[in-house]
Amino acid sequence: MSRYSKAVGVVAAVGVAMVIAAGAAAGDWPEDKKLIVPGILNRIQQARILADWHTDKLETYRQEDAIVIKVPETAPDTINTVIALDIDGKPDIFDPPVFTADYNRFLDAVDVKISSDNKNVEIRYTADGSDPSVRSTLVQDMIHLSETTVLSARCFKEGRPVSAVARKTYFRVKPHAASNVKDLISGIQYTYYEGKWDILPDFGDLPVVKEGVVPNFDFSPRKQTDYFGFKYEGYIKIPQNGIYEFYTASDDGSRLYIGKDLVVDNNGRHAIQEKQGTIELEKGYHPIIVLFFEKTGDDDLIVSVKGPGIEKQVIPDTLIFHVK
Repeated sequence: MSRYSKAVGVVAAVGVAMVIAAGAAAGDWPEDKKLIVPGILNRIQQARILADWHTDKLETYRQEDAIVIKVPETAPDTINTVIALDIDGKPDIFDPPVFTADYNRFLDAVDVKISSDNKNVEIRYTADGSDPSVRSTLVQDMIHLSETTVLSARCFKEGRPVSAVARKTYFRVKPHAASNVKDLISGIQYTYYEGKWDILPDFGDLPVVKEGVVPNFDFSPRKQTDYFGFKYEGYIKIPQNGIYEFYTASDDGSRLYIGKDLVVDNNGRHAIQEKQGTIELEKGYHPIIVLFFEKTGDDDLIVSVKGPGIEKQVIPDTLIFHVK
């Protein structure tokens, strides 16, 4: 069956409402000819294909919180077919619960909040991947996880399910090991290049114009205002184990690597824009590489970090090192 998470539009009428169920292209058309629209508790008067309202009604029946609509074998519209439902009264629609946590990965443990904007409902959950039932555990507080877990949650009212099942996996992971490196001093090594590019080139194939050390990710060694690129290489000091977010805001393109992992991909020609990525890191020093190119117009590069005990900030000079 094809399952749609909610209705996507409502048109009210006297005593009746028309719910426009999510449409489907031919490639998404349910092979078993059963379209499931969850979270609608109203009695259905009729269902028809919106583009051809004068055709026969589509057969419908209820399956817990959802309406099951029997649809034709093939999609009438190969781009988007929309099914309209006539229902009794004001739409009584329930969205599935929402999971909230910093990340869906954690090192030691994570607390997950499960909530719902639906009024006067109970939320019940399971931690084994199964669908919650009225006998499943009631959500009363944060859910504390210390192992990889598949959480499933559903809204219930008066002993029966009234929403679709929300499901999310939280993964326990190991941090990337710190480097066993010595003789580090402040600053980051740079290699400066010149050329005309629309995306980051392979700097390893280009002649080096200049190289040296700068305190941070800046353009002070450049020889011209356009058509240049930098490769910055060094180490970043990570103060404690945890999940870290890295950001580059650049004009034009940039990329940020921690070790061999591409964490932030902000490549291509563009005005200033920020991209972000996350990575699990062990306390200590980790290799960092930042690539940047500028073609024409304005130029900028801001490299930031956020992590345990660190509010989002531009990476300070005190965290950047290179081999002596």
